[in-house]
Amino acid sequence: MFEYMYFRDLAPLVLLWIAFTLLFSSMKIKKPFLYPILIVLVLLIVQNIYQSFVFDENIKLFNENKKLECSIDSDKYIVQKSKSVSIQKYYFVKDQRLMLVIDCKEF
Repeated sequence: MFEYMYFRDLAPLVLLWIAFTLLFSSMKIKKPFLYPILIVLVLLIVQNIYQSFVFDENIKLFNENKKLECSIDSDKYIVQKSKSVSIQKYYFVKDQRLMLVIDCKEF
């Protein structure tokens, strides 16, 4: 489970832990305001896990030399390992153009 977690996930998890602690504590806090916060935090964590899965899948496809179609605004670019594209952290790089890995899909 933790292989899909990045350090940016730490803040929502800490906030989720604090919200659950407040929810189940015996402090006299009005708890109904915590429910929307909990829902938003859980949705953020689920979205982040999904994006991490997409990131890993796109990196795997790239390493297998498959074609990926990446979009930047309204422009679309074909990314392939054999076309001198490299990876830097969360981006595909070609000719000083950065394309976010999660904004790509198999072509």
